[in-house]
Amino acid sequence: MTAKSTRNRSIRIGSAWQATSQAGNDYLSVAINFGAGEIRANAVKTENDGEYRFIPYSN
Repeated sequence: MTAKSTRNRSIRIGSAWQATSQAGNDYLSVAINFGAGEIRANAVKTENDGEYRFIPYSN
């Protein structure tokens, strides 16, 4: 998927896939690509409003 930044630059969003933690919780694993590199994060659905909250991925 490709999107435009606020500066009208192309941002290529690499991928997102559904996963389950060892504790049995569902989440999305996300890779966002941009000109300077890639950001990896996990997104978990909040209990209160059902929106996703991103958690930075660390190696």
